[in-house]
Amino acid sequence: MVVLRGNFRFVIVRYNINKYQMNRIFFKCLAVWLFTCFVACSYSQQPYFFVHMSDTQLGMLENNAGFAQESEMVARTVSEINRLNPAFVVITGDLVNRGGDKAQIDELKRLLAQVKKSIPVYYVPGNHDVGASASDDLLALYRSNFDYDRFSVLHNNTRLIGFNSQLLMAQRDAPEQEQFQWIENELKKSTKNDHRLVFAHHPLFMLAVDEMDLNICIPAQYRRKYVDLFNKYNVQYMFAGHLHLNHIARAENVTMIVTTSVCASRSSEPPGIRIVKVYPDKLSHDFYSLESLPAKIEL
Repeated sequence: MVVLRGNFRFVIVRYNINKYQMNRIFFKCLAVWLFTCFVACSYSQQPYFFVHMSDTQLGMLENNAGFAQESEMVARTVSEINRLNPAFVVITGDLVNRGGDKAQIDELKRLLAQVKKSIPVYYVPGNHDVGASASDDLLALYRSNFDYDRFSVLHNNTRLIGFNSQLLMAQRDAPEQEQFQWIENELKKSTKNDHRLVFAHHPLFMLAVDEMDLNICIPAQYRRKYVDLFNKYNVQYMFAGHLHLNHIARAENVTMIVTTSVCASRSSEPPGIRIVKVYPDKLSHDFYSLESLPAKIEL
């Protein structure tokens, strides 16, 4: 129906929807909404496991003259990953022994390409990947080979954040601050997620937040603000490598989990990988050598 008033034309559309039809529409919308909520909640409730590994470091054992031993170890690790079928894999740095070495990088890429396509592989750089200085040129070279030096992904209602800890070790304040702000923004978006897990090459601490600088952990001048940030957003676990040994410590609300190298350990423990089981309300983890991995991961 068209109504003319002055210089304006009003179009009035009458919908002849009775009470029965309105009820049907309402209950259909309600059913769709409830089903969506059910699916979302069910998805986030499903337990899963992932693999944490570190320091593949091709070229280390032969001082860059070759990488046959590391290549064999990584190939065996990839075979076990494919057999166990984790949700994803995270590698915390020192991907190769000499950053920018084309032969080492190409071999690592070849090996990682053998991981099943259904298993995402995420990684962050270590000091061997971007150099002690983490200069702009070295960072650009690393990114040209590995695409990114930090990541943020959501898996099964768990927020995974990986960052470049060498920026802190090298005291590159401007890019470090930009990265810190990025981490905080990602954490702000994750407050309704079940878990927030952080990954970097260097551990935050060995035993305590206020411990002296050991040149193997994130420097004290940055440590406090990262621990405060993680406490603020309830980040309970951070995973790292670098030490070539297994180490677990808790300071305040953050548990620091260090996994030894997949190729060469500096302790009595053999090389291996960590299996991390994630449940809606908790997380558990165990380290395995390649020889001790179970036939199946039970959740």
